Amino acid sequence: MPYPAAMTSTVEAGGLARRALVGDLVAVAVPTAVGFGVHGTLGEAGRLVATVVAFAGAWVVVAGGFGLYDDERLVGGSWLRVLGAWVAAAPLGALARSLLLGRVTVVVAFVLVTIAVTAPVLVAWRLVLARRVRRFVDQPASP
Repeated sequence: MPYPAAMTSTVEAGGLARRALVGDLVAVAVPTAVGFGVHGTLGEAGRLVATVVAFAGAWVVVAGGFGLYDDERLVGGSWLRVLGAWVAAAPLGALARSLLLGRVTVVVAFVLVTIAVTAPVLVAWRLVLARRVRRFVDQPASP
């Protein structure tokens, strides 16, 4: 399906995937920062950065494997695929976080809370992105 002129350069240059990636990173980082705030640990910058890097890295790897940066999937907005990718990425992120922080254990409750808190943010972001992209795609292409 041809994209309208306004979207063509973005899509052809991989801009759509880049926008998705930036939004994904924000969608992972914000709940993490909120969690640190709730626990009164925002001042622990090293832990915060390690946590964001670990979970964002795991997300990018798993989301890529799930095809979530492919144009068709970005337009399709499958929330189940996004949810499945996050359920797979969160334990990997928790493991990476533990390794970055020099720990040898992963607390299952932490993984479950991370899934429960971040999944709605990721899913909502991806649904908004898909809706915006579909609006552009459904417009007639410029000559």
